[in-house]
Amino acid sequence: MFKRVFGALENHNIVLDMSAGTGYLSLAVAKRLKTGKVIALDLSDEMLERLERRAAEQDMTNRIEVRQGDVTNTGLPDNSIDLVVSSSLLHELPEPEAVIQEMMRVLRPGGKVVIQDFRNGPVGKIIGFFHRDAAHGPLGTATVTAALTSLGFEEVSVESKQLRYIASATKPRAGFRPARPSVVSDLP
Repeated sequence: MFKRVFGALENHNIVLDMSAGTGYLSLAVAKRLKTGKVIALDLSDEMLERLERRAAEQDMTNRIEVRQGDVTNTGLPDNSIDLVVSSSLLHELPEPEAVIQEMMRVLRPGGKVVIQDFRNGPVGKIIGFFHRDAAHGPLGTATVTAALTSLGFEEVSVESKQLRYIASATKPRAGFRPARPSVVSDLP
């Protein structure tokens, strides 16, 4: 995942880390920025407190803005983010497509998204079993591709990487009106 994220990163980017947790991705990205910043978004007070401590220990508080919030309604302005990253998030949500819609909304035209999560398969099903009942569970690569494409992303790439998939896509610069998304499913 880091290779794709760092490949999409520019020194001045505003990056949104959706479901940042304790910040392993936020901190790695922030260290590569010169004038940009990472908005680290998570629902958990505990995770965000740990992230704030880690950012202070690594002298990265000037590059990381910690926010508590919902990944389906970030409160960020339309077209305000250069890069959205997400790791191990979509499988935990009841409606993963709502997060992908929010990613599209907050991204600037030409902005990129990089998503990593557990893929649908034997291990993914076991992981899904241990999550709350409302969780969707791991998605298949075809489903992720279809969701990104139907919401209007371009340059969609989804690859299986052992137990996970990694997806990247770009928001069109202008002119695309996405179709209304359907419920995410795992049809072959």
